[in-house]
Amino acid sequence: MGYFGIWPTKTSSAYALAVGMVPASTGQGYGRSFVAAVIDFVRTHYEIDTLIVSVAAFNVRAQKVFLSLGFTITRHYQRSVSGNQRPYVEMRGSL
Repeated sequence: MGYFGIWPTKTSSAYALAVGMVPASTGQGYGRSFVAAVIDFVRTHYEIDTLIVSVAAFNVRAQKVFLSLGFTITRHYQRSVSGNQRPYVEMRGSL
């Protein structure tokens, strides 16, 4: 269905979270349950206070998933992708 990864940030209690779903699983309503399962796994296996995700600004579906799970938008920023600046949204969620 997908993958996830977490890694520490410069803030001691915050970890970055990356999630992705295989293309065949997108757009079918699995996103929320998949991300919720990832968050539950992280809560159970790690001592983390805050998760930070970066979502491409065009990916409104992903933003809605994270918002529905209690994440809030903390900033909008530009990120270099393949040499081009692209708009992104940073979101944070407390565990």
